[in-house]
Amino acid sequence: MESDFERQVVTLRDQVVRLGDRDLARTAEELIAASRAGSSTASLLIGLADHWFSSLDDPARAERARIGLSAPAQQFDAAIRQLRTSPDGDVSTAAASIARLRDDGPFGEAIDAALAGAAPAPFVDGVDLATIVATFTDSFAALQPLLDLMAGRSDELSASARGLADESSREADRNLAALIGLGLLLVLLCLWVVRSVDRPLRQLIDAMRRVGGGDLSGSLLHHGGPPEVADASSAFNDVLVNLRLLDGKVRALAHADLDDPRVAEELPGPLGRELDASVEVLATSIADRADLQARLEHQATHDPLTGITNRAGAVTALRSAMARAQRQRSTVAVAFLDLDGFKAVNDRHGHATGDRVLVEVAARLSDQARAGDVCARLGGDEFIVIAEQMGTADDARGMGRRIRATVGRPMRLGDGRTVEIGVSVGLALWDDPTEAAADLLHRADLAAYLAKRSGTGVELAGPLDLPESADQP
Repeated sequence: MESDFERQVVTLRDQVVRLGDRDLARTAEELIAASRAGSSTASLLIGLADHWFSSLDDPARAERARIGLSAPAQQFDAAIRQLRTSPDGDVSTAAASIARLRDDGPFGEAIDAALAGAAPAPFVDGVDLATIVATFTDSFAALQPLLDLMAGRSDELSASARGLADESSREADRNLAALIGLGLLLVLLCLWVVRSVDRPLRQLIDAMRRVGGGDLSGSLLHHGGPPEVADASSAFNDVLVNLRLLDGKVRALAHADLDDPRVAEELPGPLGRELDASVEVLATSIADRADLQARLEHQATHDPLTGITNRAGAVTALRSAMARAQRQRSTVAVAFLDLDGFKAVNDRHGHATGDRVLVEVAARLSDQARAGDVCARLGGDEFIVIAEQMGTADDARGMGRRIRATVGRPMRLGDGRTVEIGVSVGLALWDDPTEAAADLLHRADLAAYLAKRSGTGVELAGPLDLPESADQP
């Protein structure tokens, strides 16, 4: 087809030369130049799309497409230079406008960057749909004035041919008829090339605009048009599918739901693998942040030495237990523990041994506690146990005796030594909605003091008549 086209161009030139009409010859040459510019623009458009989208999964093909841009780029530049020298002001002005689009617009910049060997701009940092849309839209801005120019030159050629036909011989008539037919063939051929690319590319650009505006609900594109355009549509479909799946992943991560099956779903293709890698980094960051937040929350409410609840956590747990007891019309018991003989262990064996004793006490309290009971270290050698659903005073005293027996057993430490300590347990029952958490703890503390002072080991506090209480420990 290409060699036949060139033969027809030569025939057209020969016919015009034999006619001897210089204006007609110039008009024919300008028509040929405009046709070549339009064809080369279409070739550049197809080649650029092939270069860009092939870079996602076939670097070798992308490189071949990049090299293939050189010839149509040179043909376009030569044709535009020829049109810019036209004595017809309309032609030269139109050519100058097209040249500016080629030199300064996104389409020309993309062609120059590709010829220079630069990486495809829309895919350097992810997928830049805005750049793709702007580039292809700019290419149509160059095609339209070329089509207008070709139509104008064709009309002039036809008009000149009709004028000459009235004054020439039959041979001239045949030559002019061939000239007109060939000129129209050139126009139709260029229009066919351009329009075979125009429709699918415009569909591609419209789809890109929708996606660029955040609409991922559109249908996938049909693979129509030349093979390169079909490949570009296929690459866009891959991008759209990846973006839809990526949107689901991002929504799940926004809710920190790392167990959502969408997070683990693999994205298709080379682009999907790159996006999956970014999602994995984000998911890992979110998981690390969640772990850190959980650790910080744990540290804020737990004793760093023993691992059980600290004072702040104990007060929060006690208030929650009191609220539940009020709703359920039940009783909460607080056991306040004050270790006996702990100072002597510290003085005799050192603080490291004292720390091991505190850890062991916390472990024994946790082992003997019922499900739902809260064991806490308030600081130093003071511990408490919060027990809900405590039925009677005798039940509370039974809990105190079990705690005392559990903590009082000999402790074998890791270095082979054995130590024994005692514990005084003060108990307080809460069933009065007007009593605050601080008052309940205070009563249990006083009961522990009485248990230590009297030597009984376990004491149950009576009600404390306080006129007013701030709910602070």
